[in-house]
Amino acid sequence: FSLIFVDDLARIICLAATSNRTGVVEVDDGTAGGYSWHRLVEIAGRVEGRALTPHFLPRPLSMAIGAVAEGFAGMRGRSSMVSRDKMRELYMPEWVSSPPGWPLDEPVQFEEGLEKTLGWYREAGWLAPRRRANVHNIKTSE
Repeated sequence: FSLIFVDDLARIICLAATSNRTGVVEVDDGTAGGYSWHRLVEIAGRVEGRALTPHFLPRPLSMAIGAVAEGFAGMRGRSSMVSRDKMRELYMPEWVSSPPGWPLDEPVQFEEGLEKTLGWYREAGWLAPRRRANVHNIKTSE
């Protein structure tokens, strides 16, 4: 699937507001083919300086969780962020658009964006401090 850092999205919105360009445009960080869940976990592990292992729920269990969350939300007269539709989205084979992307000079890649985001969350007290000082000690298959 495709990702974009919020600062880059804001830049694209500002550029688009004054552009004559029309049509559908993909907004992402320019990574060809987007990202897989395994790639995101690998990058997150490198940013956090520790090995991370993804655990994926079987689709039927995810769908059941979505149904239960919808039921509880319905009883309270509210909508739910977790639903069967959201669970279906998680299992889509790909979330990469095919139109050409909006050209950006030096877009923020996921690894840099995640590091900036986690740093901001830690400064704001929304996340605990990083466990290790060395964040580049994870070997990858790159």
